[in-house]
Amino acid sequence: SMRICPPQRTASDVYKDNTAGTYTFHLGSDDGSRLFIDGQLVIDHDGLHAYSTKSGTVTLTAGYHDIRVEMFEYGGFAGIRLEWDPPGAAGREVVPGSVLFRDAR
Repeated sequence: SMRICPPQRTASDVYKDNTAGTYTFHLGSDDGSRLFIDGQLVIDHDGLHAYSTKSGTVTLTAGYHDIRVEMFEYGGFAGIRLEWDPPGAAGREVVPGSVLFRDAR
């Protein structure tokens, strides 16, 4: 498989969750992408591919967490989307901007 080195685009933020528990994240992209939370690789959706989604689950404490999304595009259509299914939610949704902060600590 191809590696993302270096990514063409990187978005880094600080995420604040108010609820401890198990979170499922869904990362859709065309082409490759990766999701890191607190430096841990949660989703590796690397390689050349049409738009598709991979999921990963992580247990988080309440409070702030570093979140980073990397992606690259080889050619043609480009797209990326980060969704989640937080504890107690009624299903997955796009991660809202209201829980993402820059240098919030």
